[in-house]
Amino acid sequence: MPAAKSAFTERVLSAYDGRKTLRASASESFAENEAQTSLPPSLQHLRLGEQASHDVASVFIDLREFTARSFWDEPAEVANLADAVLSGVAMIVEEMGGWVVGLRGDGLYAMFGIDPFISEQIAVLTAATACARALSEVRENLNPWLELRGIERVRVRAGADFGTVAFIRSGTVHASEVNPVGFSANFASKCEKYALAWEVVVGDRFARSLGDAVEHHAESPKYYTRHGETKYYHFHDFAWRRLVPALPGFAEDIRAVLSDAGR
Repeated sequence: MPAAKSAFTERVLSAYDGRKTLRASASESFAENEAQTSLPPSLQHLRLGEQASHDVASVFIDLREFTARSFWDEPAEVANLADAVLSGVAMIVEEMGGWVVGLRGDGLYAMFGIDPFISEQIAVLTAATACARALSEVRENLNPWLELRGIERVRVRAGADFGTVAFIRSGTVHASEVNPVGFSANFASKCEKYALAWEVVVGDRFARSLGDAVEHHAESPKYYTRHGETKYYHFHDFAWRRLVPALPGFAEDIRAVLSDAGR
């Protein structure tokens, strides 16, 4: 038998099973906080075409090999599993003071550090901690229980970077959303694509706040050429497992900081 279920595993499996009580509770929780947590206050009231720029840590977290899973399994089954796991990951993001800005199929985009009282280093550390918690929870706690049920294990990867992002409301008057645009957000997405299962790949600016917890990525740097000029940007592997022993204490410290600030 696997070890006792963690709160994350309990939450994900309950959502996957569709238990009405926990489903209703989660739905009510999200509904009650939709206006506050779907977007931070500075982005909630953007009109079509309006934008606001912020220095934030951008994170993309992706469930790997879900295309292959969707080849074998029914769409409803794949959607149910992706929804359950991503809902659990989203709650980790929120508990660490981040904001889930977008969800797409088998992945999500989140940002950290938009609050003025959060420094760049703290934004990076909270984002890195959220990635470590998400990967650790899925790999060590959730997957053994999925396997016990005969469900193929879920594999997760992440990419991150820090920098200025312009958040612009794009679309039409009938359908629009706030879209993150900027090198750091785009490069965080690129880093996620470089990551294999159970890896977190981060851009150079993000890595500066992580000290010796990063190692130069084998395929780094990425080169960019325009008008005959070439520049490069490095990216790194984040050794997220080193954070795992300190996760409970650090998560509690972050919650205390957010609580004191009224979040």
